[in-house]
Amino acid sequence: MRWSVFSKTDDLIKIATLNTSWYLKANKKLKMKLHFRYWLILLLGFTISCKEEEQSVWLDEIGVEHIYERWGETHANASILGNPIRIAGKKYDRGVGTHALSTCIVQLDGKALKFNSDVGIDDEEKGRGDAEFHVIVDGKIAWTSGLMYAGTVKHVNIDLKGAKQLALVTTDGGNGNGYDHTNWANAKITFEGEKPAIVPEMLINKELFSRDGNDQQPVVVTSGILEGKVNEKLSFRVPVAGTHPIRFSIPNCPQEVKINAETGELTAQCYEPKEMRLRVEVENDFGKDYKEILLRIVPQKRQ
Repeated sequence: MRWSVFSKTDDLIKIATLNTSWYLKANKKLKMKLHFRYWLILLLGFTISCKEEEQSVWLDEIGVEHIYERWGETHANASILGNPIRIAGKKYDRGVGTHALSTCIVQLDGKALKFNSDVGIDDEEKGRGDAEFHVIVDGKIAWTSGLMYAGTVKHVNIDLKGAKQLALVTTDGGNGNGYDHTNWANAKITFEGEKPAIVPEMLINKELFSRDGNDQQPVVVTSGILEGKVNEKLSFRVPVAGTHPIRFSIPNCPQEVKINAETGELTAQCYEPKEMRLRVEVENDFGKDYKEILLRIVPQKRQ
């Protein structure tokens, strides 16, 4: 609940002044009590008037020109081809149209509260395309869509309280990035204080998407941290760029963890809290890559 009484400090001053006159006429010995009440009201008014208001900003308003994708050009309120954003038959007036592989890094500096968006493949490709969406908060995967096909939509709602940086990443569906027109529709950040800003493209490490300019060589595109819960099965498809088929492996893989060598589907289930460091290796006919991932298994929250 937010205080809404006394929207102006002037109103508080008038109230304090009226109280002052009344007390002085009634009893001069109450001067100490009067002054205390007077300053208390003024302090309350100052606190309320200085409190930062909760605000919202559309992702398309904070610098889409800085979003990086391997193909095409990002558009505000339009698909990657410049058409109105449409997902699963629904038209969206706001949003950002990108193309897998893409990344958008937003500087939050602890001022943001939450991130909301609908995600999906744009209808302009007439049923073609598949991709995955990833939300990474301060280097930790907060949400991943799983493999999505054209004609489907998912909603994202992420708590950002205290977060310094938000990364929005799209990756291809494992068969190359053809037709992967990925949309962040109605994407919005709620914040207090200074407005978030997208980090300029020149500051983004494009090594994330290629090795020596070779788009065929495999590249693991993911945060270095995964988190699961005790007694719950964790399932995560390791996102990777490059020409398929790509082979996946984890040397010295713990018995609680398995990875599908063909699809990169990583599963884990633990019955006690623990941390495991995994070296995920990928290889195709054009080269190799690897990523060190910290897998954390944390206790279930009590209801």
